[in-house]
Amino acid sequence: MKNGKEMFLSAYDSHSGEIYRHLATRLSSTERAEELLQETFLRAWKVFSEGGRPDNVRAYLYRIATNLVIDEYRRKKEESLDEVLEQTPWKEPSDPAQDSSYLALAREAKDAIMKLPEEEGRLVAMRYIDDMDISEIAEVLGITANNTSVKLHRAVQKLRKILDPKADE
Repeated sequence: MKNGKEMFLSAYDSHSGEIYRHLATRLSSTERAEELLQETFLRAWKVFSEGGRPDNVRAYLYRIATNLVIDEYRRKKEESLDEVLEQTPWKEPSDPAQDSSYLALAREAKDAIMKLPEEEGRLVAMRYIDDMDISEIAEVLGITANNTSVKLHRAVQKLRKILDPKADE
């Protein structure tokens, strides 16, 4: 079994990049994302150094980071999910010929996600932008995996209606 220092170093090496991206896509400044990344790992260090062993380290780190972002929003109340999604970097195709159609599709998807209620938009972003699985999202949000699946399913249904309003007719 790893000691606290080894567990911390392993967690940092494995997850710092993705946690930083998670923070950077939700905050208006890269400097603030770096500060919250440090705070995320500082909080994790405190737990690891005291013998704490989360079952899922990745989900645990995402939960800390997400809570820090929520705290940031509560303090500043400057940004909404709409602004966060506007700043979200979408993966781009490797074939330049696909760029214009890809960018149009990505823009349409962003616009549709921004029309969802904030909690549903956050769920969709965690699942399809952050590429988190259901159990990780559930752990981050502090709800059951079943509840997460139901909420995500409903959010995706709403997203489909937004993208294709004639689909239900």
